[in-house]
Amino acid sequence: MEFELLRAAFAIAGCAALSYFDIFNRRNVPDRLLQAFLAVSFLLCVISFSIEIIAYSLAVALIAGLAGFFAYKMGQVGGADVYAIVSLSLLLPQKPGLFGQDASFLSLPPIFTILFYSILIFCIYIMLSTFPAVFRAIRKGEIAIPPIRMLEAGALAILYAVFILSASQFLSPAYLLSFSIIFLFAVFFLLFGQFLKKSFISFLPAKKIEEEDVLALEFMEKEIVKKYSLPSLVGSRELYLLKKLPLKQFAVYSKMPFFLPFLLLGLILSLFFGELFLLPFAW
Repeated sequence: MEFELLRAAFAIAGCAALSYFDIFNRRNVPDRLLQAFLAVSFLLCVISFSIEIIAYSLAVALIAGLAGFFAYKMGQVGGADVYAIVSLSLLLPQKPGLFGQDASFLSLPPIFTILFYSILIFCIYIMLSTFPAVFRAIRKGEIAIPPIRMLEAGALAILYAVFILSASQFLSPAYLLSFSIIFLFAVFFLLFGQFLKKSFISFLPAKKIEEEDVLALEFMEKEIVKKYSLPSLVGSRELYLLKKLPLKQFAVYSKMPFFLPFLLLGLILSLFFGELFLLPFAW
């Protein structure tokens, strides 16, 4: 593969630049920067690979882009996140050989490994950053966990224990670590999900809401949401409509953590560790 080091370095530099604006510019990443990152990624893809690999990378980028677009329309990710994911799909259709080969029986498109690491680190961050607030709320009696949630968490714990006892000797330590982190986050969110969601929202007047903000519909009046068919993602039409509604404030997910920095960390981990933490029998 041609220009391996250049493509890897450009991927890291591009994600670092996007992350900078994501953090320090209130999630407003310049459109020109996003478009330039995508355009150069496509150019490097074209000059680096054969027609077969170019077609493969375009197919992977299309799948990742469509999945990202639907997540974007649902308010789960930002538009800049989708640009970054598609760009990385084009830059790295295969893992650069200069970082070593995966010791596994299956080679996934790097973008899926990158997203896996990104989400894994994101889960760790959410648990560590919100645990003090959760602990204080529990001590003050501000969190009431429904019995059904306790039963579900207990069932998950039993399944986890059975899995660990029966399969741990056959699986890699790295995979068990990843699985355990995902399990802990699942239980954590199951028990404290509502509290976490509330901690990420602000109640803002319509004039302070911007395009691509995400409405916390579950914390708004159901009649208003249903009557005007409000989507989670605020576009120009929704912004105009919100200003006409007889409500003083709207619930907005304005305190959600930035995702692009986690994508950058996921990229770096993917380059150096490959699928080590993803595949059960990767040693």
